[in-house]
Amino acid sequence: MSPSARAPLAIAIAAAAVYALAFGLRQAQPLFIGALNSHTGIGYAAISLAFGVAQLVWGFAQPVAGAVSDRFGPRRVMIGVKFKPFAPGFRAVSRKKKVL
Repeated sequence: MSPSARAPLAIAIAAAAVYALAFGLRQAQPLFIGALNSHTGIGYAAISLAFGVAQLVWGFAQPVAGAVSDRFGPRRVMIGVKFKPFAPGFRAVSRKKKVL
């Protein structure tokens, strides 16, 4: 195999690995239903509903995330997603009045 033919193959293998890892984590969530039920006492129906809603939100968010990524670029979107869990804290701190 020539070196020029190896590059697309390497990219395809890397993309398949990332895809498998991402969707493997998402599809493994229902394996934790029994453990969540036994440790928290929440019923199977409530846990399954929560996982189902999470799957729907994941599906509905994909076109929006793609459009935002097309507009602003993938790097800025990934950095924004990385800091999103801290957003409520940043918001609370930014609205706090100075005491001194």
